Amino acid sequence: MDKQQQTYMDQQKYYADINAKTQAEIRAELTKTSFPFNEVKGNFVIPVKHILMVCSLEKLKVDLEVYNQLANEDFNLFSFSFLLNAVQTLSPYDLDLESPKQYVELMEYCYELGNVHSKHAKPIQEKIQEKYQKQADDYSKKMMLNDQKAVQAKNKKVIPINRK
Repeated sequence: MDKQQQTYMDQQKYYADINAKTQAEIRAELTKTSFPFNEVKGNFVIPVKHILMVCSLEKLKVDLEVYNQLANEDFNLFSFSFLLNAVQTLSPYDLDLESPKQYVELMEYCYELGNVHSKHAKPIQEKIQEKYQKQADDYSKKMMLNDQKAVQAKNKKVIPINRK
């Protein structure tokens, strides 16, 4: 592997590491923040236990830690987003609802929950993403400067001309 390929591989690893750190920090911050139910308009009861009984980890798109939080009704901004997504993929039958009207009411309630979730989660996500984006930008500038210096050094090499 030549130097250019190694540099490219190093950059890819750096950006993958930055992405992993970003996702981990977002998850940690959202997990620390309880879902603010007091800000939600409406009073529909989401059948959480029933949803957990009819949905696998794969269908919920969660790991065991998040599933456990939902099962214990630890509704933080991170875990609750998965519940909202799951509710919207289930049919009225899956949700054990008695009528289409109840389903519409539940979807309207989920829309309101989603708005409240976004209001609180987006600023946290954006703040963390900005922090890591700045680091990635700084790294990118540093790499470009190194490339420019290498080109300048290469261009400074003088080939002696033998004149007779």
